Amino acid sequence: MSTNGKVAVFVYGTLMQEEPNHSYLKDAEFVRRTRTGPGFALIKLHYYPAMIKAGNTKVEGEVYLVDDKTLRRLDCIEQHPNFYRRETITLDDGEEAIAYLMPIIQSGDWRTPQPEPR
Repeated sequence: MSTNGKVAVFVYGTLMQEEPNHSYLKDAEFVRRTRTGPGFALIKLHYYPAMIKAGNTKVEGEVYLVDDKTLRRLDCIEQHPNFYRRETITLDDGEEAIAYLMPIIQSGDWRTPQPEPR
């Protein structure tokens, strides 16, 4: 989803309201609370979650409209594309949004280069 040059971003962890990194969204417009469509799993990485394309879970989160400056700030905190990868996902209502996903190493070999998301 894109509105007035802004893109929809789905957040599900420390960027949500009342969480420690929510200030990174200070210039963003809150749209709604929602869930992803099925096909994801949420895993715990010490003090924060990571969403992966696996399983059949609908992950709970929030959608924000963000400008380019905020998107670059989010890319920085999420270390896109080296740690999390920014990908387009489908939400429970059929709308699309960007989300930061943890890539799965399909090959099972850490040293094998992973394909970039589509």
